[in-house]
Amino acid sequence: MRRNSFKFALGLAGLAILALLLMATWQFAFPLIWDYHNSGRAAKLRFIDPNNPGEILAEADRLAWVFNSQASEPLYARAEQLFAKSGDQADEIHARVGLVRARAETMSFVDISQSLAKELDKPVVRDDPRLKLWVLAAKGYTDIEINPSAAKKEWQEAREIASRLGEKQWVERADGELAIFGFLEGDSTRAAGLICSALLHAMAYGEIGRASCRERV
Repeated sequence: MRRNSFKFALGLAGLAILALLLMATWQFAFPLIWDYHNSGRAAKLRFIDPNNPGEILAEADRLAWVFNSQASEPLYARAEQLFAKSGDQADEIHARVGLVRARAETMSFVDISQSLAKELDKPVVRDDPRLKLWVLAAKGYTDIEINPSAAKKEWQEAREIASRLGEKQWVERADGELAIFGFLEGDSTRAAGLICSALLHAMAYGEIGRASCRERV
């Protein structure tokens, strides 16, 4: 009985720590996110070549990074059409996955997960680590709603790929997502460490709203 009470107390403590950290994150991040959302609206006013899929996709990714789905949705839809016409399968998939995630709140999470699983099975995705990272992250965001164990594995794999690619932004985002599973599993110490690391990285590098993992060179 005492052991169960102790575990319950630890769980409550972990949730309290998580709440405090999230509040701290939001307090720091809110001005930046607000600025990026404003710039997202302004992006409709500044010129983006409607026939340049690379420009469109880059802007969609920038908006998606700060979870501005409403603004990114039409851009992903346009980019997907243009890449399909040009025969660029990799970027077509990238845009399609972004579009699916942008519409996630209006779709079945089960259907989205199954759709993303099919994308992961395609050779072009398996052979392109940056594209695979993009699809894994999208599936991880989806599966956390319906299959947490699968989501944890997807974020772990995404983190490994991001680390190999030197994508620090994605490493830190994966750590933030994996922290959730740490709290759910009762490992509050490790979870708090992951969240603190992600927060400190965001504060140090001002990375909120930067481009996605498929950066052009």
